[in-house]
Amino acid sequence: MDYRIIEACVSVDSYQIQFNKRVKLDLKKAADSIEKIGQVLGETKVVLFSKIDGFGVSIYEDGRIIMKNVDKDESEKLAKKIVDTLESAGAFL
Repeated sequence: MDYRIIEACVSVDSYQIQFNKRVKLDLKKAADSIEKIGQVLGETKVVLFSKIDGFGVSIYEDGRIIMKNVDKDESEKLAKKIVDTLESAGAFL
């Protein structure tokens, strides 16, 4: 799955995983896969709140993934971990 990292908000050091093509996520599969690498803190019908490697991560059904309080270098490592996990779980629709 091809993606790039963009700065989501400079005031809180957050970055977004932006996919090169439009994707949607199955949040049930996403939650099950995230539990293997982190902790699911809560979820609604449209967003999954989690903590992975100590960083807050919000995963949206519409394909947005926001990583919070993380620097640029760490965001790239975290993004790879998240995308690989979601991909292996078949969470991308």
